[in-house]
Amino acid sequence: ESSTDISPILPIKTLISDICDRSILNIKEKFNYREELYVSSLWLAKQTEGAVLLIHSDTDAGVNEHIIFSAGLYLNDVNIDGELNFPYIKFSYKPNAGELVSWPSQPKEYEHEILKVSDTRYNVLLWFTSDKEYDLFNYSA
Repeated sequence: ESSTDISPILPIKTLISDICDRSILNIKEKFNYREELYVSSLWLAKQTEGAVLLIHSDTDAGVNEHIIFSAGLYLNDVNIDGELNFPYIKFSYKPNAGELVSWPSQPKEYEHEILKVSDTRYNVLLWFTSDKEYDLFNYSA
């Protein structure tokens, strides 16, 4: 039998839960969304100098239609390049540490890209659904 005591890292669960709850409140307020929302996926990402992310939809071209909102929580300032760009709505955003940016995932207008990164970029990416079946936190421990 093998077991590991993870009690020292349990506060991270509280931190993640807080980030998710705040993100859901932000989306509901900004987009006047009234239905239940659940986090379906969460990533911690690092992009280094020279990285780019080509234009894409967060629903993976319709494969993940349950994803209805997306968000990025930025963990550091993006000082040079590396903007989040939405070319169809002509909106580009250079985030600062602690800022949460959210957007609808499904309409083509919200396809986006990350322009060439010059500074290392850290963020937490979140995807949301109204389908409880995809709720990331609906599991048995």
